[in-house]
Amino acid sequence: MVRILCASDTHGIADVGKLATSAIRRKADVLVFAGDIEPAYKAISPEGYFYGVFMEAVRKLMHHCIEVVVVPGNHDFFLNKMMTDDPKKRLIGNLHILVDRSETVCGLKFYGTPWCPYINGRWCYEEDS
Repeated sequence: MVRILCASDTHGIADVGKLATSAIRRKADVLVFAGDIEPAYKAISPEGYFYGVFMEAVRKLMHHCIEVVVVPGNHDFFLNKMMTDDPKKRLIGNLHILVDRSETVCGLKFYGTPWCPYINGRWCYEEDS
């Protein structure tokens, strides 16, 4: 049995450190983060937040052998740019960022696609249909 904890839409507001602690306490094997990691406030650097606060939580989970699967959301402009530059980018061994691709994690195949229906043309991953 694989234990999965899933979260989404924290927008840099919810404490991802507490989310990591919750995954550890619940003995999760995988934390799935389904989009909108990037801070909602312009005063917080998305790049600084991702490489600082978010990656600190990912490293904490790595020490407990917990995998992290991320599918970017429509607010994740920084992740969009980062993954466009290198679609198979690996920052750390337990982090799997999925943009229109799959990976097997803990024996389960995860497929991630960030696309959402067209809203107004101002968000990431809006599908122009």
